[in-house]
Amino acid sequence: MNLLRWIMSCCLVVVLSACGGGHGYEGTYQNNMLGIVSELEIGKNYLMSDGEKQKVDKISVEKRGGDEYLVFVTDGQREEMRIADRNTLVIDLGIVEMVWTRTK
Repeated sequence: MNLLRWIMSCCLVVVLSACGGGHGYEGTYQNNMLGIVSELEIGKNYLMSDGEKQKVDKISVEKRGGDEYLVFVTDGQREEMRIADRNTLVIDLGIVEMVWTRTK
């Protein structure tokens, strides 16, 4: 009986951790613009680029029109990336779009 209880507890922990409240876009992304490869790591509450880690107050997914955006809020300032698909994020720079592809 104790073994069954232990197995059920482990299953519950796995299920609850899968519903952990993250934004779902944690990972490492690369951008290759004009032959220069850049890397960006997105965590649950931080961004890391060029070895510098920036804590973010909030990262969330917002829907607007037919698009979804990954929104970063720090000290009331908002930055956003359009979600092209599960592994691709896009920053609109006006004339050019910067495409970030998940590598890990």
